[in-house]
Amino acid sequence: GILALMEEASEEIVHVVLETLSVVIKADASCAAAIEDRLCPILFRIWATHVNDPIISQDAMDAIESLVSIPECSSKVLEHAIPSLGSVLASPQQNSTPLVEGALDLLPMLLKPTTLEQARACHSVVYKDVLNLGMHHDDSGVLQSVAEALRMFVMRGSEHLLHWGPAASAEENLQVTRLYLAQIPLLKVSLVLVFASLAHMSAAGLTTCLKAATPPPGCAESTVAYVMGQWTQWQQDIQGAYEIKLSTLGLAQMMAQGLADPELGQIVVQGDPIIAQGEGVMTRSRAKAAGPTQYSQIPLNVKLFTRMADALIEAQEQAHGKMATGEEYVSFSIYALSYALVAPLISCVS
Repeated sequence: GILALMEEASEEIVHVVLETLSVVIKADASCAAAIEDRLCPILFRIWATHVNDPIISQDAMDAIESLVSIPECSSKVLEHAIPSLGSVLASPQQNSTPLVEGALDLLPMLLKPTTLEQARACHSVVYKDVLNLGMHHDDSGVLQSVAEALRMFVMRGSEHLLHWGPAASAEENLQVTRLYLAQIPLLKVSLVLVFASLAHMSAAGLTTCLKAATPPPGCAESTVAYVMGQWTQWQQDIQGAYEIKLSTLGLAQMMAQGLADPELGQIVVQGDPIIAQGEGVMTRSRAKAAGPTQYSQIPLNVKLFTRMADALIEAQEQAHGKMATGEEYVSFSIYALSYALVAPLISCVS
């Protein structure tokens, strides 16, 4: 019944049908698993046909996500989806930008519940094309989706990703180049989070790859110095509890690596703005006359320690604020993470 309705529904009706389908899938997983082989092609066809319609395409993605969340269905959905998505990503010039961006957005959703072998199979089909899109596409939405897809590959593949190919250095070179060329703050943050995921996997491995990577054309710093400077600069703009934890933990891993690596210890990064004494209040006219803001230069390890301390203070303030409002449940996860990271490092540097 509902499958036939999906095939015949007009644009005005398909939105309601998809919403109803998502509810049915969540309510009866066994029924959804029984019709998955017929349901999947229809869902992906509706998604591709209406990819320019934000409401219908999102409804289709929600239904696909509901299906993927069923353990009996996740691998089959992946088998249905990857060949089609791979075809879209391999020939972006022949497909619309919304379709390419949508295909990239589907990848993290499909990869999230996969086993290691399933992630590797997906990697073998689409990973190279994802890298090529990141290097050559100029649409900001596509580039941000590339960053999210790469981050999910890192999360699912972990250290095994280094042996799946392309070589790890190829990904680092891509990410560094895009980070250097990016002008949109949200895109820079997304790219920084890819490095955070890699650092969480292996700070020593990331450091080695960055040292071997060629700096982007026009960049006067070493690759590792540039990446760490950007990461510490954009850390305060990262949003989301999970993303903040991921980046904070990654910075702590790099700080621990820096204490053992003399070359990292010699890197200097941007510090605080230099404010001349005795100039009074900085008005708009004074700021214009003074020219671009000047910043101090500080050792990387000092900057990393500062970011760790900032995270700890912010977590403490959030925890105290929640207790002051009388909430019964207070999440100390960021606080505990920050304290666990900063306390041992204090003893190391002292």
